[in-house]
Amino acid sequence: GMLVRDVGKGDNTLFWYHRWLEGEVLKDKFPRLFQITENNDAYIAEVIVATSEGSEFRCARRRRLFVWEP
Repeated sequence: GMLVRDVGKGDNTLFWYHRWLEGEVLKDKFPRLFQITENNDAYIAEVIVATSEGSEFRCARRRRLFVWEP
């Protein structure tokens, strides 16, 4: 992927609303996932969290994904 915005620590860039990855707004690229996400106003630092083993994707959802959903 191509980063188009310097996100720094990710605490000033909204995960779903800012153009930060490949020049796209993620809520438009992944509308179904956006619809079932609980905290749509989260910053990158709240969704992609550094761990001792690398990083972890933390995206609380209102329901589980169906098998056919990405």
